Amino acid sequence: MFYFGKKPTDDAIRSYLNQCQDIDFNYAYVGCTTDLIDHGNAPPGFRLDRYSIVLGEGEDIFQQGSKAICKWEMFNHAMATLKWHDTPIQSGNMVAVLFKVLTQWSANPARIVYTLNAERDGGRYRQFGFAYGTVPGHIEKGEECFQVDWDQESDIVRFRITVISRPGSLLSLLGKPIVNFQQKRFRKLAGQAMVAAVTATSSEIK
Repeated sequence: MFYFGKKPTDDAIRSYLNQCQDIDFNYAYVGCTTDLIDHGNAPPGFRLDRYSIVLGEGEDIFQQGSKAICKWEMFNHAMATLKWHDTPIQSGNMVAVLFKVLTQWSANPARIVYTLNAERDGGRYRQFGFAYGTVPGHIEKGEECFQVDWDQESDIVRFRITVISRPGSLLSLLGKPIVNFQQKRFRKLAGQAMVAAVTATSSEIK
């Protein structure tokens, strides 16, 4: 949903999310990102992007990264405003991401599709995170997975993003190159925010 001029109030966004609560996802490949973390191709008509950044090494860093995801720290930067940071990481929960372009605000609703808290690749990796998917009203169509991965062979912990997307509105279609650039910028800022969160926690522990 678009708002012109004044930033939408929390009450307005909560009301909007309540309206979206029972609306189905606006894309057909719900849950597909869990199979695209390391390999595979995007579904027809979608773009696939992967991003990763090293957070550190060892189980403590993995646990700190997991806690940072639960606090939605990947949104703790100037590019986007998340409503709300206290939303539990549970399938079905809704959030809205606010973006501002010139004098126009867009409130982009998304619903958590699945959560991750398991091992994969024969136990080599421990992973924690979740994916959310877009619903009607979001400027894009697709799904985004945020996770921390602990490679127990190398001991390296990474924050990773896996996303499929395609334009979900006329505005995002016409401005596709700009949208793609902004999505890339968001992933970089999200990674930096996660590094900062883990670093701050490590300093507090010491």
